[in-house]
Amino acid sequence: MYPFLKRKILNTIIVLLSFSCFVYSQTNTESLFKEAKELSKKALEIGANIFSKSNFEKGTDNYKEAEDVLKGGGNADEVKSKLTLSIDYFNKSIETAKLININFAELMKTRQLAINAGAVESNPKEWKDAESNFLDAVDEFNDKNMEKVKKYSDAAETIYKDAELKAIKHRYLNNVYAAITSAEDNDLNKFAPITLKKSKQLVQNVETILDANRYDTVTARNTAQQALYEVNHGNYMQGVFKKMNEQEKTREDLILSWEEPLIKIASEFNINPAFDNGYDNVTSLIVKNINDKRAAIDEEVKNNFKLKSDIEELKKSIEDYKIKITNVENEKAEIKTQLEELEKNTKLKESLYTMFLPSEAEIARDGELIVIRLINLIFPASKATLEPQYFNLLSKVEKAIRLFPNCTVVIEGHTDAQGVNQKNVDLSQARADAIYQYLMANLGINTNKISAIGYGATKPITNNTTEEGKARNRRIEIVINPHLTDTK
Repeated sequence: MYPFLKRKILNTIIVLLSFSCFVYSQTNTESLFKEAKELSKKALEIGANIFSKSNFEKGTDNYKEAEDVLKGGGNADEVKSKLTLSIDYFNKSIETAKLININFAELMKTRQLAINAGAVESNPKEWKDAESNFLDAVDEFNDKNMEKVKKYSDAAETIYKDAELKAIKHRYLNNVYAAITSAEDNDLNKFAPITLKKSKQLVQNVETILDANRYDTVTARNTAQQALYEVNHGNYMQGVFKKMNEQEKTREDLILSWEEPLIKIASEFNINPAFDNGYDNVTSLIVKNINDKRAAIDEEVKNNFKLKSDIEELKKSIEDYKIKITNVENEKAEIKTQLEELEKNTKLKESLYTMFLPSEAEIARDGELIVIRLINLIFPASKATLEPQYFNLLSKVEKAIRLFPNCTVVIEGHTDAQGVNQKNVDLSQARADAIYQYLMANLGINTNKISAIGYGATKPITNNTTEEGKARNRRIEIVINPHLTDTK
């Protein structure tokens, strides 16, 4: 190979290796930044910035320094070194914070409740004192001075709880305090002292409620809203009184203005209001009419509810009848189908009776079974040879079997009582097998639907004392089970 070509290949390999190292280094750096950032977030979540302040700050400083080096195009190894230190410090701060969280679990819970109540914002001074005591407790814990741990923990818990309670009171009463202060500055006590006093008493009630149970939020909220209402109510009255003074209105004007709403309401009930004896009579009449209307509405609602209930019952009854009608229709259809099947099967059986001549076969019923007794099929003495002259008769047997597509067939061979019993059984079996083989060859049906059995002389249909009786007992019977129910 030419030297210049070798150098070119070598330079290409060096460039590729350098690029690969650069890509790996960049990917590794990105991974370290991501890990450090996630650890910083985790550390903040468990309070490591407070309980392991030094380690957390070192971790943060190294992370920022790594960012600065990277932005300035500095050495990649320096970036990784600072990130590694950052990750190490964050891990140390997390471990310390976990230990504090475990050993100061109850205090942490109290602290979190204060945070949730907004104590950090509403009571910054107390919050700072509580945090200071907490950190002192942590320091003493690290120094294993349990007596001082308890001292500072108890102090922190007390301040946290006080700050929480004040924050809760601030949440419910801040607007009310502001409204009362503004009202007093505007001389509300001069115009509506009773209402103002009532508002202040409600504020005191809120504080009493929260002192007893700071989490009784429903009662506290409702009472605070009532206190705010009373202040606003007083402000309204103050406005009315000031407006009267400005417009030189008299007390008579005020009373007449109060009567106007009552007159409007009374007119809706066709009441002719009279105030010569005060407002009680008119008020009572209005209330009575309102109660009468309410009672009438309640009765109407009750009737409507009953009507609705009746309608639902009727709907249910209609649905029940629909189901019953559907069931009856289904039963009718099923009965119709059964009748059609019965008629069809009856015709099939009737056609079977007309298929054979009386001299060829006897047709009998044994329950559901149909028995075709081939009285004109005769085998040579002591033999099972099927002679061609009976093929026409067996063709009719084939047609009879085909009438019932779902049927199963048993070919029974029988002999008279003459001779040895076992030989008679064997002979009857051979003759039944001969018929079986013929039918199987011509029917082409499943072998499990047709079978052959020899009974010998065990099932005579008459006595064996006469030649005529013996001739009748020597017979082949085709027993058909039509399985008519399977055709539904």
